[in-house]
Amino acid sequence: MSNLAEIPPGSNIYYDQAAGVPAGLLDSNIVLDTGNGSRGVGRCTLDFATHLGLCTFSDGTGKLAGFTARVNVSLLGGTFWAWNGTYKFSPLPFR
Repeated sequence: MSNLAEIPPGSNIYYDQAAGVPAGLLDSNIVLDTGNGSRGVGRCTLDFATHLGLCTFSDGTGKLAGFTARVNVSLLGGTFWAWNGTYKFSPLPFR
């Protein structure tokens, strides 16, 4: 669940690379899909030994056009991860 109105409940994160390449890591492009053509694009690296990671977003489409973020990732437990960081919107035309 997000505390940002622009990222409503039901939003999905898609990773385009399987975990374990390289061994012990997830290092992948990501898409944050909030529906209706609004998507943020970025990159995540997660270390499964330390249970820490970093995700960055560099832009987006729809309501997420102009979205940038730097997010520290930590394991909450099981398969649940916490994302905490800074973000900003530089409003751009809907695209």
